[in-house]
Formats: sequence, C-alpha cells, structure tokens
Amino acid sequence: MGLIKNFNRNRAIKSYIKMLPSLLTKDYGYSKTYTPKQIKKTIERSGLSVTDACLGIVMFSGREAFDQYHQ
Repeated sequence: MGLIKNFNRNRAIKSYIKMLPSLLTKDYGYSKTYTPKQIKKTIERSGLSVTDACLGIVMFSGREAFDQYHQ
C-alpha cells in the first residue's frame, strides 16, 4: 500500500511544480508567495490532488503562512 501512496504523492508533487505556478498567476497575479487559502482554492478549482494540498502550500507560501495554516 505504501508504494501506491508514494507514487500518488510523487505524481501530485510533479503536477504542482508543473501546473500550479501558472494557475496561481492566472488566478491572483504574479507573486513570490501566495496565501494557503489561495493555493488550496486553486488546487481545488484545477482538479489537482487535494489530498496532498499541504505539499502545494509548503511549496508556494511563505514559512509563516504555512506554520499558521498548520496550527
């Protein structure tokens, strides 16, 4: 079961790296970082893996915003 989970997680990471920057720019304009809420909404709207949304948030939000999101 772990092998399938790792495969799905790796696929989600690749799709976040490939697709999320342009989707976020399209939705909210260019920024170095985005809020966790913006990232999560974009992931939901685009049909990317919501299960691993936390990984997308850590990639495209600031450290403080990510820490607050997890608390």
